[in-house]
Amino acid sequence: QRLACDGAWDVLTEDLLVRHYDPAYTRAIHRHYPRLPQAQRFVLDDDSAATMMRLAARVIAATAA
Repeated sequence: QRLACDGAWDVLTEDLLVRHYDPAYTRAIHRHYPRLPQAQRFVLDDDSAATMMRLAARVIAATAA
């Protein structure tokens, strides 16, 4: 409450995210997706249309196998 009263919004936001949101999100991910650590990873090198199309093709090929 003191951070809000002092107008320290950046610090308050970081504190809320790190201490409350992130742990809750992590618990939910592990509960709903227990095999996530074994999931195949895809890396997007940039956000160009060509890169998106190549990545989409790789994802489709990987899920069809």
